[in-house]
Amino acid sequence: MIAESEFLSSCCIISESHLQKAFKALDIGKNNYIAKSDLQAAFSTQGRYKSAMPDVIWQQFVGEVDSDGSGRINYEQFKQVME
Repeated sequence: MIAESEFLSSCCIISESHLQKAFKALDIGKNNYIAKSDLQAAFSTQGRYKSAMPDVIWQQFVGEVDSDGSGRINYEQFKQVME
């Protein structure tokens, strides 16, 4: 018998290929990093997110993922958060 938590976790596995595609989609500057401005640009194309959320919120989001203090998110940091 498989536990519900095991079933759900196996259904939610994201492939490396999908992670790479998602990272590239958010890397608006195409410099192998996701910066606050990349997130703002990516989400502003989907509506009014940029104007609705102050810069400090975007910066906090990057800061929570940015484990090396560079002010931007590299692929390994993105992958760790997404997994």
